[in-house]
Amino acid sequence: MSFLEGFELADGTGWKVAAQAAPAALAGYQAIKAKRDYGNKVKDIETLMENRQQLNNPYANMSNPFANLSVATEAARFQAEQSDIALANTLDNLRQTGAGGATALAQAALQSKKGVSANIQQQEAQNQRLQAQGQQRVDLAKAQGQFQTMMLQERRTEADLTRLQDQADLLKAQEIYSTQSAMSSLGAAAQTLAGGIVPSQLDELIMPPGTASANQRATENAETNLLKIQQQQSIVPQLPRASFNMPSGPRVPGAITLSQYYQGIGESLPSPADRAPLYEQAGLGTAGDYTGSDVQNDALLEYLQNQ
Repeated sequence: MSFLEGFELADGTGWKVAAQAAPAALAGYQAIKAKRDYGNKVKDIETLMENRQQLNNPYANMSNPFANLSVATEAARFQAEQSDIALANTLDNLRQTGAGGATALAQAALQSKKGVSANIQQQEAQNQRLQAQGQQRVDLAKAQGQFQTMMLQERRTEADLTRLQDQADLLKAQEIYSTQSAMSSLGAAAQTLAGGIVPSQLDELIMPPGTASANQRATENAETNLLKIQQQQSIVPQLPRASFNMPSGPRVPGAITLSQYYQGIGESLPSPADRAPLYEQAGLGTAGDYTGSDVQNDALLEYLQNQ
């Protein structure tokens, strides 16, 4: 098939290039997918950091069971009543003995009332101690519950972040590996393509790889070319030098191939057999040595541009 002017791809090169480029396409798709998934995983990490689920503290609703203790007033009231009865009896005795016992009666009543008051104060002090102890226990339980809640929250968040970060790192590694694989496959395909570009005049010697008759056809083509060269050698000495198609046109700026040169002067590129006498006339070698190689064509082009 036609590729570049004066060059073409050897048979089978296209299939080789396609086979080597196919993994590059697959690896490129995998790299793009891994990059997209990596971005999604990073968003998941950010969402987890912003919207963490809060755990409930099981100790938050605890109350102090000693807060509602009451003073034992019934016992105190009973004691006060007993004291009043005792005083009444004492008063009857004093009436029989005379008024001098009034002072003793008042002092006895005062001592009785003081005993009742002291008992009530003792109960109040005991209740306050119990309330303080209960409140201390409640505060300690709440603190322990809050600490356990924070630890559970931290462990769970750490586990989720570690899992998401490991997945993100894996996707980033997959992206890098796929990108490198794609570049490697493309490089191999480009190398195969460059190696498959051959001059057009050697087309008859290039055979599709793997064909059963490749060696036979190559031998036949070589024999045919040898016969042409022998015929040229027998014809060239008999032709006058003026009979060669020596271009006499101007220099063609920018021409880097013989085909471009002849196009520049309005002529088509002669065949290798027709260029052989011109090669000998230019003093570059014999017509029999001319095979149309790149080196010979470059020398002939230089001669034509500088004649």
